[in-house]
Amino acid sequence: MDKKLTPRAFYDRFPSSRHSSGDIWSSVPSFGLLGDSPVTGLVLTPACDLQNQKSYAVTYVPLIPVVSYLTCPLFARSIRQELVSLTETLWPDAPWDQFEGKELQAAITTRAAEDRSAKEARRKQTERVVSLSSALTSAASWSTAENGFKHLLKSNPKQVRNSIESIIKNAYRNDVYFLPADGNSDEGPMVHHSVALLGLPISIRTDILTFADTTTISDWPSALASSEHGTWAQPWFPEQPIRRGTLRSPFRQDLLNRYLGHFGRAGAPDLTNATRQEIANAICAGTT
Repeated sequence: MDKKLTPRAFYDRFPSSRHSSGDIWSSVPSFGLLGDSPVTGLVLTPACDLQNQKSYAVTYVPLIPVVSYLTCPLFARSIRQELVSLTETLWPDAPWDQFEGKELQAAITTRAAEDRSAKEARRKQTERVVSLSSALTSAASWSTAENGFKHLLKSNPKQVRNSIESIIKNAYRNDVYFLPADGNSDEGPMVHHSVALLGLPISIRTDILTFADTTTISDWPSALASSEHGTWAQPWFPEQPIRRGTLRSPFRQDLLNRYLGHFGRAGAPDLTNATRQEIANAICAGTT
């Protein structure tokens, strides 16, 4: 019988003192990609470059909780599209696709309050629209993304559950990689069930992480300000970066392969919807 794989098998809690690929750092900057607050990052830079001091910069990808990912700004457009489609079905007399932001939310709130339908199916649809509207509001900012998950879950529990299971199997999208919480509360390498955002790599100077990793201090802002890094680093490092652990092999290699595959694909332009329809009509009609 195969040994059961547990989340703790993914991580080394007490990694080498030297920088390594797969290192998990808390309190590193996203430089505005994920808002203003520090994030947790997973290092992608090859271990040989880091350990032989060949790399001036460390490249990492942000790690965010799954509950934040599904209602983060990356999904604002798709949530809005689903919301508009539902509102057009419920209340077809308004130009829902033209409403933006607070105007859209206000219009939905007003319509939902006025809708006194006695039909259970319609009431459920109205509740779903209201929940999606709240999820969309949260998706406007990285700092509020997690707040929208409960609304998204309420809007369509089965669909959200299916998405989560797909994420866990790493079958959801090719630009994310699932990493389970290690079960060590706030002290472990992975506090929450999370995804690595492979499409948003970030680079910073290696020496600032070396400084953070070898400095034992009680007043990080003062120590940073008096260091050689103070001038440029202070705005981006309000908290001391801490190396929480390292992603083990073979999970590290699997993540790196997925990362390389994402950026290594050639890609090609898509046909327009009109052209696709034209080709589909021709195939169905047997004319080509």
